[in-house]
Amino acid sequence: VNGGTPTIGNNVIYSNVSFNEGGGLYLKNATSKVYNNTLSANASGGNGGAMYMEAGSAALSNNLFIYNSPGLYRASGTLTTKKNDIFGNLLYNYYNITPDATDKAVDPLIAAPVTRDLHIQATSPVRGAGDNAALEAGDTDMDGQPRIQDGTVDIGADESDGTKWEAAPPI
Repeated sequence: VNGGTPTIGNNVIYSNVSFNEGGGLYLKNATSKVYNNTLSANASGGNGGAMYMEAGSAALSNNLFIYNSPGLYRASGTLTTKKNDIFGNLLYNYYNITPDATDKAVDPLIAAPVTRDLHIQATSPVRGAGDNAALEAGDTDMDGQPRIQDGTVDIGADESDGTKWEAAPPI
């Protein structure tokens, strides 16, 4: 995204590659709202496999940034974070970013990230751990379910209804 005021919400951004910066997201000169997304297995030949930010401003809320190579990178601009889970990224989770005290760095207990089953388990520490204020009217999760199932929104693109997802068999 170069310029404008994008709202990026309730998406799965998976297995993208950039030979430069920003494998999952590249934000430049924009005023961005990024919420309730799951960014996983994205890679960059430069910086910010999950996300690269240059100039502008961005507010990140309720996102899962997991298993990217590398994590979040801010070259310049103003970035705020709130109630995200940044876990298992190669090289670094954050670069030139001070995470908010509400951000987590815990295994979100994804069903089978290697096979792109990015549902969170019913026992996930990100279940019910988000910020309801980040949502917009009518938001649904990656399965089309209402965003809030048990009073408080989950972190990431999946809103757990308590289903126990079967893990993929080892390869």
